[in-house]
Amino acid sequence: MKQFTYKWFRRFSVLVAIKLFILALGLTLLRLMFIWVDDYKEDLAAWIASEYQLDLSAANISAGVDFSGLVIVLNDIELADSPELPFALSTDYLFLHLDFWESLTEQTLNFNRFSLQGVDLTLKTSPALKADSESGQSLPTLDSLQNVFLRQLDKFSVKDSRIHFKTHLGVDKTIVIENLRWLNKGNVHQGVGSAFVHESLRDNSLQFILDLSGKKGQVDNPLHGKLYVEADNLNIRDYLSERVAPEVRIDEAVLGLQFWAEFSATKLLEAQLLVNDSRFAWSQSDKQHNWQLNSGLLQLTNEQEKWRLDSYDLDIENNQQQLQGLRVSANGTTEQAGFAFNGLYLKDLLPFYLLYADLDKEQLALLHALEADADLQSVAISKNKTGKLQFAAQLSAFKNRPKGAVPGVSYADIEVQ
Repeated sequence: MKQFTYKWFRRFSVLVAIKLFILALGLTLLRLMFIWVDDYKEDLAAWIASEYQLDLSAANISAGVDFSGLVIVLNDIELADSPELPFALSTDYLFLHLDFWESLTEQTLNFNRFSLQGVDLTLKTSPALKADSESGQSLPTLDSLQNVFLRQLDKFSVKDSRIHFKTHLGVDKTIVIENLRWLNKGNVHQGVGSAFVHESLRDNSLQFILDLSGKKGQVDNPLHGKLYVEADNLNIRDYLSERVAPEVRIDEAVLGLQFWAEFSATKLLEAQLLVNDSRFAWSQSDKQHNWQLNSGLLQLTNEQEKWRLDSYDLDIENNQQQLQGLRVSANGTTEQAGFAFNGLYLKDLLPFYLLYADLDKEQLALLHALEADADLQSVAISKNKTGKLQFAAQLSAFKNRPKGAVPGVSYADIEVQ
């Protein structure tokens, strides 16, 4: 029995040694061959364009070996830009991880994983772009990217990358993707990672999980997704300090939140925002403001072209005084929205308006001297025929102190349109 076991073990060891020798020899030959890989970068770029239907250019190409095997490294890559594309894409490094055995079996290069580092994705927002995008001219490239990253690859990763965009007010924003790990299995996809706003601190990042299933355009299995975002003690002080009025000093701005969303290819279906242990403190015109949101839930539903927003259990303190009975509800469509409030007062909202208001010291002093207050009951927003927004508000129990030419008012009901 011992002799049989010894012979079996010896044969097994020989087989393992032979396979390891073949693997080492193959990798060595490939490494020797890839010493001159940069001389063939145009051929490799053409192969990538043919294999993945992507028009890429690379400054140089090299090869090496890491714990996963042979890796081809492309430096300073750019996706060919065109006016029809809704974004510009470049990356510092693209690592192509070679599947050695499958490449050897099929006698062609086969990469089982992509790793990207230093990606810069800039979203475009010009009117001409929107018109071209609607014409569908950019769909081949977009479909190629979707095909590569959602179907051809089993997994890929992204680190130290940035997404640049402009807000509806024209302000430049950057989101930094610290890391992202993405897995594909048929029509089911999942991404797990962390990100932060460029102006915030790296150790105060958001953690997120994104699940996708289905396929865009398929009636029986449409694209559907779920997103979860969590932030604990997220410091946004530096981010806000650059955007408030010059005389405002932000002392503290910390968020704690959990966010869930469900969406389709065309719209947001449902969302929930759970806020907890969030603090916001600032000083302006010798006045100190301290707000604390201990807990609260906002829920949004969107069905049949109509949406609804409701708040639950809002626990908010202003200068250590709790706001009593605060509730918010809203409903609307893409053309109009109506908000209803309970327990929300003008004196509480005014400091937030003054954070961004472009007023001089005399105007600020007048507003403070008036000590205006009212019970804000509702706000309506709609679009007119030219597409401009119109606002209306209903206030009750309005009152203010008289100041100069401004008379005093007591408990007036006011409608503003």
